Amino acid sequence: MKSLDKIAGVKINAEEPMGQLIIELDKAESSYRHVPLAEFRDHILPKSGLTWAKDPAKVTSLLKDAIDRDLILTYRMLLSHNIMDPTTTVRLNRSGKRIKSKGNTRRPRFEPIHIPGVSLSDTVIQERREDWR
Repeated sequence: MKSLDKIAGVKINAEEPMGQLIIELDKAESSYRHVPLAEFRDHILPKSGLTWAKDPAKVTSLLKDAIDRDLILTYRMLLSHNIMDPTTTVRLNRSGKRIKSKGNTRRPRFEPIHIPGVSLSDTVIQERREDWR
């Protein structure tokens, strides 16, 4: 297991629940190729022996906070046993890069680019009007 002094620029304290959550995910990553969020939340954490991990509300709250702070990254992944329903997997943000933008909000994964000229909807409306003449 690599040193977990910092994840995404945040110092890890193994005495606090957030630090313990990070350590448990690090252990799970060494055992699993991909760590499904539900498996981690519902089975791995409760079996860890940590007192707070037996409380589903506390686990959910900690996971949400870790994801919001970009300590844990989530990915949707198609697994062979159920290709119609992608599985959400989690992993530690070892890159140290924060994904958040200013204003403490998540940056959208898709950001449209500005193309000079008239908008497509205006063009479509104009052409429809011309077709009716």
